[in-house]
Amino acid sequence: MHRLTTLILACVLLLSAEAAQAQSARYQFVSSGDVVQDKNFYLLTLLSRDPRARVVLATDPIFQTERDNALAALSHARSNCASIACVANDLRLSETDIDRIGDRFAVLATGPLQPVIRDHLRPSGLYQRYADLDDPAFLRAVWKQTARGVNRLYGVYGLGEAPLYSDIDSATYKSGDGAFFQTVKTALQVSVDGAGPDTGFFDPWSRIGLDLLMISQRDEAARFEPLVAGENALALRQAARTKWARFPYTAIVVPGAGLREEESGLSASGALRLRLAVRRYQKGLAPFILVSGGNVHPNKTPFNEAIEMKRQLVSLYSVPEAAILVDPHARHTTTNLRNATRILYRAGAPMGQDVLVTTAESQSAYIDSEIFRTRNRAELGYQPMSVTARISPSDLAMRPVLTSLHSDPTDPLDP
Repeated sequence: MHRLTTLILACVLLLSAEAAQAQSARYQFVSSGDVVQDKNFYLLTLLSRDPRARVVLATDPIFQTERDNALAALSHARSNCASIACVANDLRLSETDIDRIGDRFAVLATGPLQPVIRDHLRPSGLYQRYADLDDPAFLRAVWKQTARGVNRLYGVYGLGEAPLYSDIDSATYKSGDGAFFQTVKTALQVSVDGAGPDTGFFDPWSRIGLDLLMISQRDEAARFEPLVAGENALALRQAARTKWARFPYTAIVVPGAGLREEESGLSASGALRLRLAVRRYQKGLAPFILVSGGNVHPNKTPFNEAIEMKRQLVSLYSVPEAAILVDPHARHTTTNLRNATRILYRAGAPMGQDVLVTTAESQSAYIDSEIFRTRNRAELGYQPMSVTARISPSDLAMRPVLTSLHSDPTDPLDP
């Protein structure tokens, strides 16, 4: 009887987990019209677009005081600042500011903002690392991540602080560039001109932070979006009809390689990886090939690796477009795996089933190394996938990890 009870409980838990995934995977994201904001700072999008949140911002006296202070800081920066450092000093939130606002959010988390947490923030999956926290701690953590992410835009794309990878993520202009400062002054003027009764307490600060990213033309996070209606539309429709259990793996994941300076289109290394993937696909190992790689090497390259790989899969190997999932945003091997997990999750692939990661032998060995696991812990805070088996020198069976859904604005080109 005990064994039967245990089996029943295990089945119930499995069904509950599958139901939770299905519900979250069907979550409909709210749009602000600014994809870069939506992907990096979804909390701000909800605060400006969700009717319940807007009522809170409009009526809460503490948020109204914060709004008045923010508008005064914006006006001062426009009229008095003669440097980027002055603008950042006026507009960036201090840790004291962040803590004070976070405390207010925590109070409201069990009151008027609780439905926003329940209906949007949690099911979005974008704050998965905080999922086990109660609502006040959860909302405080979401806010702090958001605030520090916006502040980071001022540091990296305004003041010239080092990004994660200076050779591919850097600002276009130096902070002392006169023309750059004049463009920032114009951004301040535009923000002052747009201020009105619906301005949120965060709007002046976050808008200028995002404008600094825009001025550097670092809009990589927005490119090819919405994927669900564009590059991945056919494959997602096919995924809805897929009998996943019929295949050993849910997808064959091909991580990017990056172009050398003398190359264009798709790199030779990327093209060779595709050959390996096509062979596995033709053997029926998975219903999809998932190609991953953004506009990365060399810095600001016009060639997107995943798009180039998809083009070659169709033109050279006659792989149906409906069998190709594209991640055109990943900038590192860490995020190749993270983004693949996200796309498969939203496609409805079972997270308890392995993917096959197929790549060059050297990269495969790297992915299966303690060096890579250490890098994941340092840069992501978790492992985006776990190795379940070494299949060949070029192939690893890997299990997706749902923490990968968590958005990371410290890497604003691909959060």
